[in-house]
Amino acid sequence: MSEYVTNETEYTDPKQSSIGLAVAALIISLVNLLLFNSLLSFICVPIALIFAIMSLVQHRRGKIMAIVSIVASVISAVIFSLYVAFVIKVYPDFEYFIRNDDRIIAEYNADGTIPAYYDKYKDKKYDMYWDSLGYDSFDSLFRDFVKSYESQKAENAETPTESNGEKATAEKATEKDDSLVDLA
Repeated sequence: MSEYVTNETEYTDPKQSSIGLAVAALIISLVNLLLFNSLLSFICVPIALIFAIMSLVQHRRGKIMAIVSIVASVISAVIFSLYVAFVIKVYPDFEYFIRNDDRIIAEYNADGTIPAYYDKYKDKKYDMYWDSLGYDSFDSLFRDFVKSYESQKAENAETPTESNGEKATAEKATEKDDSLVDLA
């Protein structure tokens, strides 16, 4: 009897054996969600959604991972959208304060008056935000903000920056060079 050796390989459908897209989608979406939705969300959310949907459409293994990836990506997109909306809505108020900080602080220290520009934050609908930050009202938040801003500004004024130090050193060197030229 002679034995025939056959070279049979088992055929597996690549669509059924690969879970790479689902794993990639899951990793991208969870990392994005856990890293608190940075600006990379503009890139991570669409990529994770595309990978997860491709994995589901092609009937690949890892269906649960793809679904979890879609859910995590949608949650990330919602959180990031809320964050962006908040920043867009509140940023002009911070910018107003920065541009008028000396006047606002002087008036506040003189009579404790918060500028009318910020009256909208005294509305009752914002009280839950002040409570969550540990303040009983916008007035107490503004008071602490002004104190913190003043102390930070005072620290920055007292501490010379490297560029100012380098500038002073360069000016002294120039004065020495000028005095040597005068002697010659």
